[in-house]
Amino acid sequence: MSKNKKILVLAMSSIVFFILLLEISLRVVLGFPIENKVDHPILGHTIRLSYPSIDADGFRNPKVLKQADIVTIGDSHTYGQNATSLDTWPQQLGKLTNQTVYNLGIGGYGILQYYYLLDRAIEMKPKTIVVGLLFTNDFSDILQMVTRSEHWQKWCKKNKEPILQVMSSNDTKKYKKKKSSWIKHTAVSYLFDDIIRPNILRKIFPKKEKAFVTKDEKNTKKFKYKRLKAVAQYMDLKRPAIKEAYLLAKKLLLKMKQKCDEKNIRFVVLMIPTAEYVFHDYLIERKYSLPEKYQELVSNEKVIVNDISSYFEKNGIEHVTILNELKHALETTGKLYPTEGDAHPVAAGYEVYARGVYEKFFKK
Repeated sequence: MSKNKKILVLAMSSIVFFILLLEISLRVVLGFPIENKVDHPILGHTIRLSYPSIDADGFRNPKVLKQADIVTIGDSHTYGQNATSLDTWPQQLGKLTNQTVYNLGIGGYGILQYYYLLDRAIEMKPKTIVVGLLFTNDFSDILQMVTRSEHWQKWCKKNKEPILQVMSSNDTKKYKKKKSSWIKHTAVSYLFDDIIRPNILRKIFPKKEKAFVTKDEKNTKKFKYKRLKAVAQYMDLKRPAIKEAYLLAKKLLLKMKQKCDEKNIRFVVLMIPTAEYVFHDYLIERKYSLPEKYQELVSNEKVIVNDISSYFEKNGIEHVTILNELKHALETTGKLYPTEGDAHPVAAGYEVYARGVYEKFFKK
């Protein structure tokens, strides 16, 4: 072997040894696996029990309860992204009502998961079950689950739901789970992707994302064009697959209500508006020229809210929409949402959620 080849082999061996040593060290220091999600054949995923604020049953609660007065079901807004466990709207509702609350909300869940978790909620013998309904992705979540889960594919066929037939090849391709490289599951990859890149590199070399930004001291907010386009599509009932998912969602919510009626449990729905809908009038009044996709998003959301409200009233499903309460809080106190593109509220926003549910269903 020539001298140059020996140097190259030595250099490569040293790099490999360093990476292996770094990987082992990170696994010891950070704990591994770091990924907070665990695959589940029916729910899609659950939360790893070692994740902060997660109880022994895999949900975000101070402790596991065998019985609760109120059980909440929902997605990341019910889980409480951007807030501590005690500042989520379910826990704030517990303080307002002086009742025990158990939160079954998990980020990434949709109406199929809510329907599946209802039996778990009923087992806790609550007085009330509250479902947090968010139109931004609850329907696309249905499409994702029926694409990825064999359980829900069989369920659709058994119940003669036509959603699979309505989905186009593009829909199927879009929602099919992408295979991730083994490299993505290493601690070194986590160090770079979740710590170095967002906290160091992006501050030195900021990523230029096209966004509509409000210039308001009290309510500075960035609305990314990418999100506006995606969410407008997720709520577009002119798209056959989204419309079919919406029709299925309505059926399942009615079935959930009927199941609760059989057990003498009150079933109520919290209708959560998008941040864009909450900001809309506020921005119009201040003479902002809103992007076309922003207007389209809000227009699509209004159609759904009006239609599903009528459906709820017709079928005796108790519901509350907290749009006006959030608009009022935006005008008076402000700072309900983080400045960046995240559309989840902070603790002050979740307080409005909780108070809206309390005022409508629990205040005497």
